Order: sequence, then C-alpha cells, then structure tokens
Amino acid sequence: MPRNVNDWLALALVILVIPGLWLLQGAHIIALPDAALGATILQWGLILQFYFRKQPPTGGGKTS
Repeated sequence: MPRNVNDWLALALVILVIPGLWLLQGAHIIALPDAALGATILQWGLILQFYFRKQPPTGGGKTS
C-alpha cells in the first residue's frame, strides 16, 4: 500500500499515465517521438526497479 505522495505518484505513473501514453500511441491517437517513447519505457522500468529492489530495514545495517 502506498505510504506517501511519492508512492502514490509512482503508482499512478506505472499503472495509468505511462501505459496510457503507450495505448494512445498504439491507437495512433497521439504521435510521440521515438525519444519520448524510449524515455517513457526507461522511466517505467526505473520506477518498477526501485520498488521491487527496495530492501526492508534491518535495524542497523551491520551483518556481524
């Protein structure tokens, strides 16, 4: 569950905004330049990577 504004924004981007742009591009409703399309793919991947690679706090960071 999203805990703060950044989490809500990331969730909205990953689920609504970026795939919405891809769908509009695929339906030929909007014309995104190739660089903008590549940038949306990159941002989508970075957001997912950030949330799926986030480690839970261990309580101090020391492993000994």
